[in-house]
Amino acid sequence: NIPENSQLQRGREQPTIIRLEGATLRIRDTFLLPDTNWQIDKGQHWAILGPNGAGKTTLVKALTGEVPVVRGTISYSHTLTAGYVSFEHHQRLIAREEQRDASRYFSGNWDDIHTVYETLLESDNAAGGTAIDVEQIAVRLQIEHLLERDIRVVSTGEMRKVQIARVLINSPDILILDEPFDGLDRSSRRDLAPIIGTLMDETRTVILTTHRQREIVSNISHVLALRDGKVLFQGRRKDVLTPSQMERLYPVSFTTSFSIPAGKDGPMKADETLPEILISMGNVTVKYDKTTVLDEPCQGLDPINRGRILDAIDVIGGHSETNIIYVTHYPDEIPACMTHMLLFEKRPEGGYIITQRSI
Repeated sequence: NIPENSQLQRGREQPTIIRLEGATLRIRDTFLLPDTNWQIDKGQHWAILGPNGAGKTTLVKALTGEVPVVRGTISYSHTLTAGYVSFEHHQRLIAREEQRDASRYFSGNWDDIHTVYETLLESDNAAGGTAIDVEQIAVRLQIEHLLERDIRVVSTGEMRKVQIARVLINSPDILILDEPFDGLDRSSRRDLAPIIGTLMDETRTVILTTHRQREIVSNISHVLALRDGKVLFQGRRKDVLTPSQMERLYPVSFTTSFSIPAGKDGPMKADETLPEILISMGNVTVKYDKTTVLDEPCQGLDPINRGRILDAIDVIGGHSETNIIYVTHYPDEIPACMTHMLLFEKRPEGGYIITQRSI
């Protein structure tokens, strides 16, 4: 529950349900998002957009009271309930099932499976959900065919829908989706996006965090952008998602330099013919500090293992400080965590056109 705050009067309709005024947040010894001002009005649905490490998760956890506001204020129009979905919660569900596996091993009762239906009944609310609640929400999330399935064998995309269904059983006033597309393949992302869109109505406010502009679903009305722990811009979606603003949020810079190595007789002269191959490398991973270069990591893999590799790269890219340079011939093998593309297109007359763009 989000606590009631008397700073927003009750007894009359308030268009603003949450307001941050001059708020500064703190995690251990680090102060984040200094002097942040933000208000969420009833009927609005927000996307919080920014690179990894910008402070998106910290900000939404401040709304639920998990991260303290050490300066300024955060105010609520009335007592609100919040449902929170994140990759961290996904991991907790998996960890719980691993513990149950250990119990099954010692008891020898391997047939004691825990179904999706039972997982939904175990909502975070002490009262739990009812069978009618579970059936209705399962239909809405398009997971009714999963209800009798073992929770351990559902896919990542299916598990994300189960997570959302679990919190919807409690009818939250605010639904926070923290990187809901993280770790999903393209098909699962396309499947989940319209479902999230249907949840944005007058009965609740949806707040979605993402580091990719293309994951802002169509029903999002407002956007707040973060970079380096500060609010860069905020406002109505159509007003702020402009090319100039996106260049501020994701500055494009690409520089490269290459010098021809010296031969036995000293540096090569300009009129000398270069060898056809200067450097040949195979099955090589190159790492510079926090930057990892992955050269065709999916080459030769079957579809199942290819998907596993792409999921693993998405987790690394989305939940660590590692910068990834990913090389591939195939657009379908680009991990979802990639934010920019350097594209080499062959010219008919020879040579290549090199372009860089956001994904």
